[in-house]
Amino acid sequence: MNFELDPELKRIQETARELAADFATRAARHDQELSSPDENYTQLKQAGFYRFRSIDDVERFSANVMFSMKRHARSSNACPNLSSTKR
Repeated sequence: MNFELDPELKRIQETARELAADFATRAARHDQELSSPDENYTQLKQAGFYRFRSIDDVERFSANVMFSMKRHARSSNACPNLSSTKR
């Protein structure tokens, strides 16, 4: 089965990876100084991650991810040539 993410989910995943790598460069300094990583919060907001303001927002996003996965699964079930695994 092909479980590739749709373009929007790929963008979110890549952005999260980039932010995490950037945050890691300052984590030790913030730990040592007992300081708040305010710049990280600013970057999260600029990247659009503050759109998740409630558990409902997260659940809606998760539902979209699951819908995307199920859509790909149905496609590969309908056409065995799309599946990378044999049943």
